[in-house]
Amino acid sequence: MNIDLHIPNSWTDLDERQLLYVFTIIACEYPSDTIKTFALMRWNNIEVLDPVGNHEYLIKRGKEKFIVSSVRIAELIQSMNWITEVPSSPVRLASIKGHDALPADFQEVPFEKFIMCDNLYQGYLHMQNPELLDELLCLLYNINEPTGFTKAQRVNAFYWWAALKRHLASVFRFFFTQSDGEDPALGKNLYDTLSRSMNNQIRALTKGDITKEKMVLAMDTWRALTELDAQVREYNEMRSKYPGK
Repeated sequence: MNIDLHIPNSWTDLDERQLLYVFTIIACEYPSDTIKTFALMRWNNIEVLDPVGNHEYLIKRGKEKFIVSSVRIAELIQSMNWITEVPSSPVRLASIKGHDALPADFQEVPFEKFIMCDNLYQGYLHMQNPELLDELLCLLYNINEPTGFTKAQRVNAFYWWAALKRHLASVFRFFFTQSDGEDPALGKNLYDTLSRSMNNQIRALTKGDITKEKMVLAMDTWRALTELDAQVREYNEMRSKYPGK
């Protein structure tokens, strides 16, 4: 007997409860195939009852029971490889502790907040300190105290920011290609490197006019990145025309 299964095709197909479940099982650090299998069973209301033979299992959905092989399960989860990869566009939980999330793509979010969030993300990559993800969650959800967060919520913050950076790199490819060559996580002194990177970005936008700094920090993130991207593109074009200068 065949079972009709619901298998989402990408991160963007997940609703809020499905997304939370994925972050929860990722936080448990299960192997990738286990994560995909748990998700498949959960989303289709399937309960594994008992092993019944050589790599076969008795499963239940509703009042119906079936026998399925581990080979068949392995075939089904192949279409779910995306679940263990960083999303190509930002996804996140809509709210945490009653606080709504910022826009997933950070449009209409002040550039200052983007810089602060990215510094925390880069710091986490470098030091693997979960408290940095707690601080990141506070910024992303406008929460005052960085306490009481679950591992799943931390995974949510990490995947959101990693996906956002991937998405922004596809839109502002000149700026982020340039930035990749100076990854703050590789610096000998992380915070000095992050501070220098932040100051360079602000200086590029203000053209060295410190009276414009507050205006730049309040600028929409996408507007600021558009300008930085254009500056890098123009600089690259000038270098290609005048390679000796």
